[in-house]
This record gives sequence, structure tokens and C-alpha cells, in this order.
Amino acid sequence: MLNEDSGVFRLAARFVAWVIVEFVYEIGFQLFCTWAGRLALLLLTLGKFPSSQQAEDYEVLIGLFGLALIFGLAFLSFEYLSYSNA
Repeated sequence: MLNEDSGVFRLAARFVAWVIVEFVYEIGFQLFCTWAGRLALLLLTLGKFPSSQQAEDYEVLIGLFGLALIFGLAFLSFEYLSYSNA
């Protein structure tokens, strides 16, 4: 009755995939990356950028900056741990 070729199975699989992608985007990117990027930019520019309006306009770029910051800090911490254990 419900096999992989069934339209109901495909619909349910697409819905579950959509929920997972939305959850990862909302929690991972918007919560962690955007806030990390905004905090870092506020510290680097001494509170000048981003203002409330700029934060809405440049939300994706701020999030990408936060993502790069998180990856950079993770890379540096792994390098430090591998150097200190050698």
C-alpha cells in the first residue's frame, strides 16, 4: 500500500525534509550565526555597525560573518589543541 513510489510517501518525506531544513536554518544560522556576527561587528566597530535598521537590511551578510567567525574560532581552537598535545 505505502511503498517508495507512492505519492503519499514522497509527500511525507518532503514535508519531513522541509521541517528539518527550516529547523536547522532557524536555529543554526539565525540564532547562532547572526547573533555571533552582530556581536562581533558591534565590538569591532565600537557600536557603530549594525544599527537596528542595518541589522535587518544586512541580516544575511551579518550571519555569514558570524558563520565565518565561528568556523575560524573552531579552526584556531583545534590547531591550538593539536599543537598543545604534540
